This record gives sequence, structure tokens and C-alpha cells, in this order.
Amino acid sequence: MPGLLNKEVIIISNINLKNYILNGKYDEAKEICDSMSMEDIKNEIIQITYQTESLSVYAFSEYMSSFKDCIEWNKLIIEILINPLCFIEGAYSIAFHYSKQLLKKEYSIDNMERLLFFYDIPERLLEKEKALDIAKSIIQIDSMNTIAKKVLKEHT
Repeated sequence: MPGLLNKEVIIISNINLKNYILNGKYDEAKEICDSMSMEDIKNEIIQITYQTESLSVYAFSEYMSSFKDCIEWNKLIIEILINPLCFIEGAYSIAFHYSKQLLKKEYSIDNMERLLFFYDIPERLLEKEKALDIAKSIIQIDSMNTIAKKVLKEHT
């Protein structure tokens, strides 16, 4: 795009990304994402999801997870399901499934905390015993972890 400033090119790319995703043109949207950092992709995807509240963004993220670093895309899918798309029936249960899969792929405090989120919501998708086990595992690694301490405090 000759004559355009770098900032203008980015804005045009972001508009194109949104349009491609919303119109099911995932290959074209993937091309734009291929030239972006994962951090920039996350910011754009979250922004597009809040703006549109469209399941197309979830579907595109699922599509991308088959090509790219599945762990990072799974984290993004969880984030869009528990934040901008949380009002959709079943969003939490889908995010819960992804969170369990993510912990199997990458055992980390962040992923354990992500699972504890599903204990702290009204639906309580994570059972009490599993929440306590996860909280204890976190405390073994990080004795000062406030999320795990909160879960354990509720049941002592």
C-alpha cells in the first residue's frame, strides 16, 4: 500500500481482519494473522469479539488453533468464551472443556487457576473435591497463591 503510513496500514489490516472473520473468509484472515504477533492477535480478537459479540470469532479461533500454537489459541478461545461471549448459553461449559484440555497440554499454575475459575462461578462446573485438589497442588508450588488460598479457606 504505497504512500500509506505504517499506522494506516495497521488500521486497514485490522478492519480487513474483522471483515474477513465476520464473513467466514478464514484463509484471508489467517494471512493477516500470520504477519502479527500473538499478543497483537489476542488484542484484536478480543476487541472484535466485544464489538460484534459474534460466534464467528470463536469459530475463527478454533480454525486457527489447527494451524498455529494450539496452546496460545486455546487460551484465547477460553478468554473470549468467559469474557465477551459469556452471555451465550454453553460458553462457560465449552471454556471449561478447553481449560481441562489446556492443563493436560501445559501443566502450570496459570492453567490450574484458570480451572479454579469454574469453581467460583454460579454454575460451579468444577466440583468441590477437584477444586480443593487443584488448590492444594498450586499451594505446593506457590504457597502464597491468593486464588488457591481463597478456595482452601472456604473449606477449612
